[in-house]
This record gives sequence, C-alpha cells and structure tokens, in this order.
Amino acid sequence: MQKFLLYPEQFSSELKDAVVYLNQGSYNQAIDKLERLKSKDVSHNAISYFLGVAYLLAGKVSQAISNFDQAVETDSSDNLAESLYFRARAFIAAEKREQAKADLDRCISLDPEHGQAYTYRGWLSFLQGSFMQALEDFNCALKIEPFESMSWYYRAIAFESVGRMQESIDDYGKAIQIDPENSAFYFARGLLLAALRRFSEAVEDYSKVLELDPKHSDAYYARGLTYFYMNLHRKAECDLSLSIEYDPHNSDAFFARALIECDQGDTNAALEDLTCAILLDPQYAEAYHRRGKLMLEMGNHAQSILDLTEAVRLAADTEAFKDRASAYFEGDNKDMAYADFTRYITLRRMEDH
Repeated sequence: MQKFLLYPEQFSSELKDAVVYLNQGSYNQAIDKLERLKSKDVSHNAISYFLGVAYLLAGKVSQAISNFDQAVETDSSDNLAESLYFRARAFIAAEKREQAKADLDRCISLDPEHGQAYTYRGWLSFLQGSFMQALEDFNCALKIEPFESMSWYYRAIAFESVGRMQESIDDYGKAIQIDPENSAFYFARGLLLAALRRFSEAVEDYSKVLELDPKHSDAYYARGLTYFYMNLHRKAECDLSLSIEYDPHNSDAFFARALIECDQGDTNAALEDLTCAILLDPQYAEAYHRRGKLMLEMGNHAQSILDLTEAVRLAADTEAFKDRASAYFEGDNKDMAYADFTRYITLRRMEDH
C-alpha cells in the first residue's frame, strides 16, 4: 500500500483524517471528506492533490485529472513532481499517452530520483515499440528502487520483446522474490517458459498461479495447452474444461478441447466444441477448417464445403483449399475439386519460395 506524504503541521485535522482513509484504501470515504473540505477552501493545493489520488485509485479518471490539473497549476512546492507523476498515471488510464509522457518528463526533471516515474515512462516507451528506451528507463528505476517488483516485471517483458529470454526469466524471478503472492508474475514467466518449450517449468508456474487464484481461467487454459504439448491429454482436457467452466466465453479453450476430442475419436463432442468456438467467435477460421475436416470424414460433403469455404474466406488457408478439393471430389464435383487443388499447389509453391 502506497503512503501519500506525511502530515505537515499546517494540515487541518480533517485533512489528516482524509489522508488516513486514503492510506487505508477507503477511497470513497476519503473523497467524501476531501470534497467537503474543498467546498470550504478551494485554494488549498493539498486538497486537490489528495482528491486526485483518491479519484484515481477509485477508478474515476476524469475527476482525478481535473483535480490534478488544479494541483499542478497552483503548486510551486516540492510536491509538484508528485502531482505530475500521479496526473501522468491518470492520463495513462485515460489512454492519453502523450500528455502522460510530458508529465513524466517534467516529474523526472524536477526529481531525478523518482523511480516510479522512470518505470511508467519506460512502460509508455514499451507500448510505443521503443524497447531500448524502455529498458533504459527500467534500468534507472531499478537503480533507484531495486525492491520495486513491478519494475522488474516490466523489464522482464521488455527483455522478452527484444529476444533476451534468459534475462527476462531472471527478471521475472526477481519480481517473484520481492512479491511472491502476485500471480501475474508466475503466469507471465510460465507463458515464456512454455514458448521456449520448457514445459515442466511452465506447468510449475501455472500451478502456482492456480494455488494463488483457484479460478484463474487463463492459467487453466495455458496449463491445459502445455499438457497437450506434453501428450498428457487427460490432464489437458481436465484443465481446458475448468477453463471453460470459469470463462465460458473462451473460444480458444473450446477449440483446444475439440482437438483432444478429435484425437480420442469423440467426434460428436469435438463437433459440439468447435460449434461453440464458432458461435463465440464467428471469425475463427481454424475452427471452421477443423469442423469442415470432421464433416468431410463423416461424409457430410455439403456442410464440409460450407465450413471450408468460410475458412478460405477468413484466412485464405492453404490447407483449407486442399481439404475443400477433397470435399468437392468426394461430392462428385470434379471441376471445383481441380480448381481448388490447383490453387493449393500454387499457394504451396509461393510459400516454398
């Protein structure tokens, strides 16, 4: 929990009480008390600053920015850098990144030891694709505040983006050492480990996420996929089913479970899951393709052609042309089969070159 300034002697007891509410996380109570104070003394800069912080942490971004504007306009004290820092965070929440960066630049120029300002500016650079600039800012932040877990986390993401995978893994580990109860750190490292095909280690991280958050649907989905790649299909199916239970709108989980059901020969279950995936995401080309192939295997040529046509329309899938050629051929439409197979051969040659 971040603490917001000490209590200078000139602060009234009411303002001190409001800051106590703020530090306790009772944001609405802090807002009520601060608004009453502001109606009595609109010129008190500290009230606007604390109101901005309270509104920001309560998720009321426009009110936060309005109060920070007042604080910045009237503040000539040492707290100006802090007002700029929090207004930048409000701008980020409002997706006003240029204004946020301008405030962070001013904050750092006033207070070159403001570690969190470097962290947020680094994150803005990362979002803009300036990965090396982001790394520079994260490095500055960590020199100033080496025990700030989010700075290690953000630098890990930046390292991953420039292909420095082991450094990324190391930084995720640092973040976890500082804040071992943050499930996001384990989840991000798990995704990276899985991408590197270090499946057993990835499973350990996903399992830790689920220990901390037993209803984390994305962790069940990710662990289920990892089990699938490890050929542990029973475990994979169990995890994917739990992912669907906690997030019934995850089309990818339905699709992945359908792949397992196909391998197990459970065609009806696979068709049902593929249909669910398509209903949830009508642009899901792979689901149309897979369902079209199943329909072809079942001898339903007309439905197979419809699904494979949709797959071709959505993604120009090379393999879908080949499968649709088979459906046309088995449906006794040799001309269309020849046209699709010719298209398939042409696309394959283009891909090979």
